[in-house]
Amino acid sequence: MADRRAVRESSGRDEKGVATVMAIGLMGVVLVVTVVAVAIATLVGARHRAETAADLGALAGAVAIRDGSDACGAAARVAAANDGLLASCVLADRTVEITVSVTTGQLLGRRWKLTGVARAGPAAPSWEYSWGHQPRSAGVRGAGAAGQAGEQQVQ
Repeated sequence: MADRRAVRESSGRDEKGVATVMAIGLMGVVLVVTVVAVAIATLVGARHRAETAADLGALAGAVAIRDGSDACGAAARVAAANDGLLASCVLADRTVEITVSVTTGQLLGRRWKLTGVARAGPAAPSWEYSWGHQPRSAGVRGAGAAGQAGEQQVQ
């Protein structure tokens, strides 16, 4: 037994405290991973806020179009109420498409600007959602709408 101690002591290496250094290094890695995970979760949350503000703003704009009032103004008010900023508003054929931005606080050394885009307008007839075909009218045979080539009128 004395020989083993002599060999260990004569090697010149003192390994006391190595576990402490490794534990501190591991805690540093865990801390960095945690900070990055929290930052990513914060960015995802901000993105969801931007999308929600855009969705609600577009719906408010569509209601304003229906009521004959200022669609972009309504969309901007609703976006602001949801912590967003209306970046763009496009009106086309009773449809409103808006882009809303949300800016985060200081995160990983900078401020992040995330956007959400939404469009709203009058509902389409239910037949537009069934396989992309128009409904058959009573006097038409065939797979498409009346008036397409290859269809015949039933008499």
